[in-house]
Amino acid sequence: MMVIFFDLGTTLVYSTPSKEEVFRLICLEHGIRLDIEEIRNAYKKADVIFGGSAYLNYKGRTNEMYESLDKFLLNELGVRNDKLAKIVSSEFDHFIQWKIYPEVDSTLSYLYDRGYQLGIISNIDSRILYILRRVKIMKYFSTITYSQEVGVEKPDARIFQIALMKSNASPGESFHIGDNYEHDVRGALSVGMIPILIDREGKYPDVNCLKVSQLYETISIIERR
Repeated sequence: MMVIFFDLGTTLVYSTPSKEEVFRLICLEHGIRLDIEEIRNAYKKADVIFGGSAYLNYKGRTNEMYESLDKFLLNELGVRNDKLAKIVSSEFDHFIQWKIYPEVDSTLSYLYDRGYQLGIISNIDSRILYILRRVKIMKYFSTITYSQEVGVEKPDARIFQIALMKSNASPGESFHIGDNYEHDVRGALSVGMIPILIDREGKYPDVNCLKVSQLYETISIIERR
């Protein structure tokens, strides 16, 4: 069975404003004025502890992870306030604006209406379910596979294999569409899937793979199979 899998962040959705600006705004609402550059520096330090694949260890405890992160950031910024850390983590998603790229809904709708099975393979925590509902594209996907759920990240072959198994899909007939060459293209190739790189900003001028600049361009590639 052919299944078309998609990455999520910066493939289908993007967020605004930046996490640093959201952190600043929430603190300001609660009477704490912080400098944006100092917040950026605090986030860089936090990446050593909470960055990379550290979030995989918080399966089922995503809220705890973000509360710990916000407590760390506040401490780095000289604010000793555990109550505020809880407030920041609980209000953060209300300040973030998740949006889909302009051509996403029409492309997904076109493929879905023509009977293609669609899935997600993404390096993210359990917020993925909230994000998909927020941007109103959850309805298109029959399977959602994310790294915190399965314990490994792209480009690890295992996350692709799990997604294929969930969908009862044949790798040689299944596409994976994403914006990161290492994670999405190399990862998909490692299990025999057909990768399509979406390169909206021209970051990958010399790569040797199927490549598009807009999501709707994938339709003609898929329909030629």
